[in-house]
Amino acid sequence: MKIVLTGAIGAGKSTVVREVMSRLGWREPAGFCTRRQRDEVIVETWRGERRVCARRQDGRAPPYEVMPGAFADFAVKCLGAGREPVVLDELGLLELEVMEFTGAVADLFRRDGPVLAVIQERALQRWREIIGAANIRRVCRVEAENRDRLPDEICARLR
Repeated sequence: MKIVLTGAIGAGKSTVVREVMSRLGWREPAGFCTRRQRDEVIVETWRGERRVCARRQDGRAPPYEVMPGAFADFAVKCLGAGREPVVLDELGLLELEVMEFTGAVADLFRRDGPVLAVIQERALQRWREIIGAANIRRVCRVEAENRDRLPDEICARLR
């Protein structure tokens, strides 16, 4: 089962992901979460391994410069190799800049095993094109009205 969560900034997407992981007992799935910390974007595995993968560019667009080698080497390895669950929190515009990574994510959505991925709302259409809409079983938009009941629905689909 491949499930994507999307929604506005602050809607609770990461909260839903962590609740699903807790309920399913997924303590250290394959995958990662991204964090913006000061002027850096850090990719961190669910096991606690971390790598700086982008740095802020003052006054330029896009605001972050991706470090393609570091990002591809680290993030691709985080996707796992088999049937273990994979949790990605989150995929956005930044990650779209690294072709090796986008190809690996597309492959991930074609192989067996559960995937739960947060995709930024503004990047959803581009990621759907890369992954292939047919490879995503469910897209859930997280909003205040459904945030509390989504973990039950997602857990039922992933079991």
